Amino acid sequence: MRRIMRAAACAALLCACALLPGCGGDGGDDPLADYGIGAELPRITPAPTESAPPATAAPTPSPTAQVDWAELPLDDARSQQRPTRKPSAASRAAALDEQVHERQASELDNTGNLQPNVISGGVACEFDDGQAQYVYFTATDGQLYRTALEPGKELSFDSAQAQRVAPDNASGLMTTLQGDLAYISGGRQLVVLREGAAGGREVLCEFDELTQLTRWDDTLLALGTRDGVSGIFALVGEGMPELIVPAAMGMQLDVVNRRILALDDAGLTAYSLTGDLVLTMIAGDVTAFSYSGAELYYAASGAIYRLDALGCVECVLETEASWLGCHGPQLYYLDGEGILHRSWLDGEDDEVISDGAAYNPTLLSDRIVYCSEPGGGVTASVEY
Repeated sequence: MRRIMRAAACAALLCACALLPGCGGDGGDDPLADYGIGAELPRITPAPTESAPPATAAPTPSPTAQVDWAELPLDDARSQQRPTRKPSAASRAAALDEQVHERQASELDNTGNLQPNVISGGVACEFDDGQAQYVYFTATDGQLYRTALEPGKELSFDSAQAQRVAPDNASGLMTTLQGDLAYISGGRQLVVLREGAAGGREVLCEFDELTQLTRWDDTLLALGTRDGVSGIFALVGEGMPELIVPAAMGMQLDVVNRRILALDDAGLTAYSLTGDLVLTMIAGDVTAFSYSGAELYYAASGAIYRLDALGCVECVLETEASWLGCHGPQLYYLDGEGILHRSWLDGEDDEVISDGAAYNPTLLSDRIVYCSEPGGGVTASVEY
């Protein structure tokens, strides 16, 4: 029985082989006979596999971004802030305007008057006694008066419409740290007019000649000649004047850098508030100067120049000037004939604003006033 079953299995296997390609009777023993001579063998396609996406180039920063970030430190601990953009013309103008107002406010607070009035021997000064605001001024009769500043009321420098406060022909008017009024009387005396119940007129000291007056906080600075010695003297309290800058011919205070600026034989020289030499700012024959914000205007060699904060010098006007005063966007100056002019700070729209020669030009908050003769009183005013 077993033999019969083995025989049947072998027969079935032989039949299956006969059905496979290459196992037919025509092909003989060649297993590739069904594909023919030179036939291409069947290809096996492998199963698809996941592959990484094709590499792409990193994006290139824009030119602006490359410039912005090129100089940044490679320090992750520091904030990666973009550099400040170049300011526009409008923003630069606004910044300059703010500097101008800040300097003028500092001059009033720390020195008692606008500094161009120091070198001109100013004949007027705005004053606030805590109850009212006044303008003190020397009238044409050579005496000191004051008039109240009232909204809507025209400001007059007529002595008939003002209150007489002292018999002095006053110049160099300024307020003190204590809230009093200080001035030069008759070109020789340094006088303080006290306010309040204990007020009164007090002569602090006398000079052979006294032409300019200012202060830094409670230290008075006077330009003049005393006992035959000329220069800038410092006076504190009731002490005697002490010479701190010899041979000076004009002075103003730089309230930003806290320096005394003096006209002398070397040109324009900067000193510390105690009189120590700092540096010669401008060498040569400087005849006048005035700050406008961070920019210094000065007259030399028949022209008016502007020195900016970066040290660049530009000629603004080709004219002689014996006095300069900057206020807001405007430049005021006395030309070689003593005529008062006004222009923009860039020198544009230069115009004459005085009838004949002007003396002691004085800048107030809303106008400039001047005298028509030397040693006289206020005769004219021009609003800004």
